[in-house]
Amino acid sequence: MGLCYTGTISRTGQGLRCQRWATDAPVHKVDKAITRMEYGGKMSRSTTSQKCKKWSKNWSNKKLNLPNGTITNAQKFPRFRFPSRDVGTAGKNCRNPDGDLGGPWCYTEQAEESDLFLKEYCDVPFCDDRDCELYSKQGNYYSHFISFNQSAPNITFSVRLWDPDQEVTGVVKILLSILCVPASPSDIVRWGTGIELTITNEDTVMTIGNIEIFNEHTPHVLKATEYTDFILSWSDNVLVLGKPGVIKLLYTNEIDKIGELLKLSNMTFKYYSVDGSEAMWDLPFCEDEYVCEEHTTFKPHPLFFWPLRQKHLNYELEIWVRSYSSAIVYLVREPYHEFPRINIVLGVSENVSEIFYQAAPNMRVVPLAQVTYPYLLDYWEWTELHFIIFSQEMQIFLNVEGRLEMIFKVKHELMNALRWFSLGSDHSITHWSVYCQPPDMPPAYPPDCALTQSEFGYSGDQWVTGSGLPCIPWIDNSTVSKGYQNNSLFVNGTVANVNYCRNIKRRDTGPWCYALSAKGVKEEVCDVRRCSALDCKVAGTANDYAGDTSTTRSGRKCKKWTDVSKKWSNLQNGSLYPEGDVHKVNNFCRNPTRSLVGDEGGGLRFSLKEWNPDFLDGILFKVFSSDKQMSLTLYVGAKDNEKVILEFEDHSKNSKKLLVEKSILHLIPAGKWGNFWLQTLKGGIRLGYPKTENAIFEWETDDDHLTFEPSFMSYQSIEGNVIGVYFPDTQCHAEVTTTLQHTRIFPIRMWRTPLEKDYSNLTVYLRGTGIALIPLLDFPG
Repeated sequence: MGLCYTGTISRTGQGLRCQRWATDAPVHKVDKAITRMEYGGKMSRSTTSQKCKKWSKNWSNKKLNLPNGTITNAQKFPRFRFPSRDVGTAGKNCRNPDGDLGGPWCYTEQAEESDLFLKEYCDVPFCDDRDCELYSKQGNYYSHFISFNQSAPNITFSVRLWDPDQEVTGVVKILLSILCVPASPSDIVRWGTGIELTITNEDTVMTIGNIEIFNEHTPHVLKATEYTDFILSWSDNVLVLGKPGVIKLLYTNEIDKIGELLKLSNMTFKYYSVDGSEAMWDLPFCEDEYVCEEHTTFKPHPLFFWPLRQKHLNYELEIWVRSYSSAIVYLVREPYHEFPRINIVLGVSENVSEIFYQAAPNMRVVPLAQVTYPYLLDYWEWTELHFIIFSQEMQIFLNVEGRLEMIFKVKHELMNALRWFSLGSDHSITHWSVYCQPPDMPPAYPPDCALTQSEFGYSGDQWVTGSGLPCIPWIDNSTVSKGYQNNSLFVNGTVANVNYCRNIKRRDTGPWCYALSAKGVKEEVCDVRRCSALDCKVAGTANDYAGDTSTTRSGRKCKKWTDVSKKWSNLQNGSLYPEGDVHKVNNFCRNPTRSLVGDEGGGLRFSLKEWNPDFLDGILFKVFSSDKQMSLTLYVGAKDNEKVILEFEDHSKNSKKLLVEKSILHLIPAGKWGNFWLQTLKGGIRLGYPKTENAIFEWETDDDHLTFEPSFMSYQSIEGNVIGVYFPDTQCHAEVTTTLQHTRIFPIRMWRTPLEKDYSNLTVYLRGTGIALIPLLDFPG
């Protein structure tokens, strides 16, 4: 930047003599555009692959056709506006003599009219390119948030000013937030949901929820010619800004007063956003191969731009999107000038999506294509779209169950000049993932779903209404009625429920919130998802089932759960039921004992047989908690078919504990099948023979350290020898495999009725990733 220059040169680059700095009447002013004329390379074609015309041509009497259709005079530039200070040596190469913030450009000939010319940009790369570049516009309002895909209390980023003239006055801001609700800086201050850090070449300023501001002098940290690398960290109520590898910190301050919501979150930020002067950012997570960034947009104004990825001769874009309402993709030539542009509006109405061309902000949009595709967008399911741009044509493909189906094919002369894209939505919350396939949305399980429409006790995390509007925090004193800011009205006893939907009025219409719309804040119903388990059992155990079936398989009518005998008095605990209250369950089928197959009194039915009497072996059943951090292992027929052993294991601590060891001789027969049932309960396990309620082995505990909800089970032989295992065909089960070893061998006739002598086919249903092996064997041993 030359800010430290103390030499004696007294003429400008144009040859003008400098006046004294103290003069009150300057005669000449340095043209700021000169600072943007540095490109002197040999690129001589525009983004549309048109050949550039000579700069030395007499352009004064030529006509220029602007993107908005206006015809104007072309301009011939003097020699000092070129890096070589010579129009002749500039030749037909791309240059930037007028300091256009869009970058180097050149005059090209319009194909249809030989006497009309175009001003077109060139694909000149930055000298300091980064992998995860993002261009941000000044918005003074945070409506585009990006998720943190890591839990570490720091973020490493780089920033470079777009306009060299902004090196003195440029401002960049980064917001760390626990919410991704659209907000102005004053909203964030009022809610106390985030920390905003403002960086300039004079000072760095931090603003937090209590409106206190801390300043620290940070001269010359922002540049337009190269990126500045930063690392921002927060821990133990201290915020630190520094440069990687540099001991001296740029900024540090103790955060001793923060908003209530930040306190409750322990300053665990989930989202970030950026703002300020036009700038290029290199943000850390765009190429994480394990976790995708999730973008959340609300307004139809493009704030962030990313470069399209080039693949061979095409420019391509891959996005995943979910939304209640519309989602908008903007395509532009370069990010500083938003126009002309192509707008792809997904979900204009329930079934219609459209593509528009817009030449300038004050000009009407021109429809290019329209498609009717029912329910293209869904808030609870990702929609995958692929954009391919080649020459003047763009094709858009929709992933339909693994098959790409073309839904748009559009031609326009602007297409081959498009290099950047942005994302937006028409005042509704829309979630995006770019160039990265996100995980499927979780199913509707309690508490993040509604068992009834009113759902008075809803305690899930939904914060978007049925029309896609975001909920604001309940602690907002300027909007939320003080009568609703009573801790006793909330299911968890505090008004600091962030911005989650709640039914504090106990309305029949269900959970609601104060929602932010284009016209202000209003009350709106959230339309919480109905629980998946209302109509069927999602888990094999049916622990989640909340439907109204009240008849057993044998056709008998169920009794009310409040009328069961004293033997089952432990089932009066309301926490064992999805409704949370045993009196609300009536006589509907439930699984309060958490039996792994849901058959009360029977459990998992199976048969065992010693396959080779010379090599006795037993079987072990390993039952896991939902997070697989705890397990119970039951050894049946251990120690030469003489023992039943039960062990508890805490995988997080890598510790095992022997719970029970019982002698039962010759438990697994040889030469014939022995039949058993197994019940796995929360805090207990029982093993027995069919047609008897008495267990031959059982264990129960009320020790919280040994108690967990049984969710998964695996089984295998104890010593690795072959053992016969049989499950009745009425209990068809799913197997999950993660090994190349043949640990499960099934007879082809296992599920055939009637039995046949020979079999010519086998049907298997698979889902997963990687390679699945299905070996066909002559004999299992």
